[in-house]
Amino acid sequence: NGQVVYHDLIEVSDPGFRMRCKSELRIFLQKKAGAEAEGLEGPESFSDVRWIVATGGVSVERTDPGGKREPVIASAETAIYDSLTGEVILRGGTPTIKQGPASLTAGRPDLYLRFYEDGAFFAEEGPWTTIGDLANLRKKPGEKREAPRIIQITTQRGLHFDSVIGQVVYRGEIEIVEPRFRMSCAGKMTIYLTKKENAERDRLEGPEAFSDVKGLVAAGGVRVVRKDPRGKADPVVATADTAAYEAKSGDFVLQGGFPTVRQGPNSLRAAERALYLRFYQNGNFYAPRGKWVTDGNITELRKGQE
Repeated sequence: NGQVVYHDLIEVSDPGFRMRCKSELRIFLQKKAGAEAEGLEGPESFSDVRWIVATGGVSVERTDPGGKREPVIASAETAIYDSLTGEVILRGGTPTIKQGPASLTAGRPDLYLRFYEDGAFFAEEGPWTTIGDLANLRKKPGEKREAPRIIQITTQRGLHFDSVIGQVVYRGEIEIVEPRFRMSCAGKMTIYLTKKENAERDRLEGPEAFSDVKGLVAAGGVRVVRKDPRGKADPVVATADTAAYEAKSGDFVLQGGFPTVRQGPNSLRAAERALYLRFYQNGNFYAPRGKWVTDGNITELRKGQE
């Protein structure tokens, strides 16, 4: 049948990746064109590898060609490699991708991850959790690096990463938990990554060409909550149809669907659709000139200026 089967603890090494599994590795070979017509039999009738299927605690490790970033490690119960497309499918055993403190984990063991040859990936529809450092921004030489601010993102309808333009897209019910804020939306959220400064010079492509989070845009009943870091005031809650977040400043801009900001019994609500709210990292906000409706004592709301 043109199959090579390995058993027990198995390791596969290649210049680009390393794969390990604990049960079985099965290599499927292709039949040579015209094998039957030429009367070829046995090993002589087969040629190239068509599929590789590994089972039993599979882990796949890809190293950074530049040697500056930690390796990407993916794990699952089963891994399937397609030699024609260069794609790898991870399925079963709660598929997970990790790189340093960052990770993507399936919320159910039956979900799968599909890796493409260009470094992009697709996580099928279902619950997934992403954990990473949203403050992992490049610093100039001698500039002090911030302590990690771990962000956790959960989604119910899968996600995909586009390695050409550097965007991660989440769909469905999405919730973000970060030390400075919480955000939820019910539509779609896109995370935008910045290109490395040396990407073109070093001819970096795919995921290796990108590094830091530049910002994100969420749409569909967005709700942002910022707590008073001193714990002395009620949290400030802002709502709108869409929200744009800038990672460098930590600010949000909310617009669409009559943006509203509320703190305890006091609130400010847009009465015109064209208005927006700028929500600062410290919980202050800015409302531009326009028609606004207040409820309660507006002077009690924390206010900021641009």
